[in-house]
Amino acid sequence: MLLASKQRLIEQFSGSPVYQKLVIGGAWAFSGKVLAMLTTLVVSALLSRLLAPDELGAYFLIFSMVSTAVFIAHAGLSWTALRLVAQSMGLREPGRAKQVILLTTRLAAIGTLLVAGFLAFGGVKAIAEHVFHSELIARASGMIAILVVLVSIQNFSIEIFRGFHDIRLAILFGNLGSNFFAMLFFWCLWQVNGRGSIPAVLEIHVFFSLILVILVVLLLAIRISKLPAVENSINVKEITSVSLGLWGTHLMLLVWSQADLWVVGSFQSSEGVALYGAAVRLMSIVNLPLIVTNTVLPPIISELHSQNKMMELEQVLRNSATVAALPSLLILVSLIVFNSPILGLLFGEFYRSAGLVLIVLSLGQLVNVWAGSCGLLLMYTGYQNTMMKITMVSAFMTVSGSLIAVQFFGLLGVSFSALIGMCLQNFLALFFGRRKLKIWTHARLDLRSVSF
Repeated sequence: MLLASKQRLIEQFSGSPVYQKLVIGGAWAFSGKVLAMLTTLVVSALLSRLLAPDELGAYFLIFSMVSTAVFIAHAGLSWTALRLVAQSMGLREPGRAKQVILLTTRLAAIGTLLVAGFLAFGGVKAIAEHVFHSELIARASGMIAILVVLVSIQNFSIEIFRGFHDIRLAILFGNLGSNFFAMLFFWCLWQVNGRGSIPAVLEIHVFFSLILVILVVLLLAIRISKLPAVENSINVKEITSVSLGLWGTHLMLLVWSQADLWVVGSFQSSEGVALYGAAVRLMSIVNLPLIVTNTVLPPIISELHSQNKMMELEQVLRNSATVAALPSLLILVSLIVFNSPILGLLFGEFYRSAGLVLIVLSLGQLVNVWAGSCGLLLMYTGYQNTMMKITMVSAFMTVSGSLIAVQFFGLLGVSFSALIGMCLQNFLALFFGRRKLKIWTHARLDLRSVSF
């Protein structure tokens, strides 16, 4: 009886455009994100053998700086492009989508040049000397600025492809592409030379990022050229009104997610940063199933909300969270039981001591997966300011807790502060998603109720 009912549900929903986008996009997102995660881990494992622990710690901080700089440069414009392009295509207004892309691209280019210029002409040096106390980072100012420009273009293009529901290209030209080629090159370097350096590693990242940027810009230009031109369908004021709210929210999310690593970089040695960074890289596997669904969901949320299909939206979100929570729980159990051996196998014997930190961080990620896409729901339905306030509170708790805990309990204290901040952010987002939109996003306990 249950199987027959399930079959009828599948047959009924299989013709739905949302189902097709979710399944096709989900298949690409799943395979792409799994491969990207694996290549990221392999790259980190190779770098732990090519670089000394203090150099690996500097590497983790450098890419945290690059991510932060790109977030600031975009000022929420990439997510605005994703949201408005998906919305315009869902309402059959391709000309409006084209104008959104052109306007947001120009604004993002200005922001990127300003931020990259600041970093190149003294910004990186000041941060490296006064915050992270690292001469290795200070000497990499030029390469960091170049990476910011390349990653900015790459990430912005990817969000536009996601707005078109083209998850395939978004995956291929994202971290998967750059990580894959870097992994091959680092493997060869390890086999031939056995050692590397920060400048050499950054040069390799710049080289492969440049190749990907050239390709993704060409493909995006071809896609945009096929859209009709429509004048005055949207203006800069409308775009900035959306982008500033999204920017504030995402910036707070970035601060909240990166604050623990920054605190460790400021108060602990470079070797401590390497230990914590290795635990963070491995911990992200727990969150992988939710990352996969969040790659597909933003344009679907915008589209269903614009069509006022709230019941269908809740069904999609809760079912996605339930499907994501099951493998996350299995991964967490594996990390709890085999934390130190896995760290030693991937990164080397030095990193086995980060086992307890890994467990605490992974527990926070499991809560994040269980809560589902509650943050995305608020951000892509017009409540980005609410999400920004939630994230500000969570970020404040995480940062203040980490600043106190690191001085008494070291890395473990910082990881517990991150866990508390993660729980607070998700519970608040769940509550306000239900209050404002009458929608729950958390995983179901009864698997029999899961259906698309």
